[in-house]
Amino acid sequence: KARMHRFALAGPLLIYLTVDAQPEVVALDVFRGSVEWTQGYAGVASSPLSLAGEAVVFTTVAPSRVWAIEAETGRWLLRKGMEDERLTSQVIHVADDLMILQQEGRHFEALDLPSGSLRWRVPLSGVGTRAVEVGKEELVFLGTESPPPAARSLPFGVRETIFLMAVNLKSGKIVRRVDDPPLGDPRFM
Repeated sequence: KARMHRFALAGPLLIYLTVDAQPEVVALDVFRGSVEWTQGYAGVASSPLSLAGEAVVFTTVAPSRVWAIEAETGRWLLRKGMEDERLTSQVIHVADDLMILQQEGRHFEALDLPSGSLRWRVPLSGVGTRAVEVGKEELVFLGTESPPPAARSLPFGVRETIFLMAVNLKSGKIVRRVDDPPLGDPRFM
């Protein structure tokens, strides 16, 4: 028997991933107890399954891809490889027509669903993540930035700086940034 790894509910269907030698997405009708469809996929799931309108989306590593499958039929809507196959993308937020991914220390990016086309990208080079929350109109990000290498070699060093940033979900524009908010030491967040 296949081992269920992660799941999402879509109407009467329990859709789950298996983690066996041949990974699959499986849809089980919870009222009848019957498997409605299965689809194989490549890689190891790296995010939970998330509902996106009439679809279910997830990401994998080895290969690094974004997947979207129609919940009712099991038809693939999206099988998109990432720019850098060595990195993992985490699903931060999913709406009916939008998925926001984060590649730690690289960027946030918003993909249109189901096409997978890039809507916007916010660079995060050299930035560490402490928290990410998504509201109705904005993504709010609590991050840290490391000091430049020269500052790190000073006798007592320079601590990481912490900042809050709000990004508009539709445009990807940074609408505000607050450096050193009174939140305490970022090492303990």
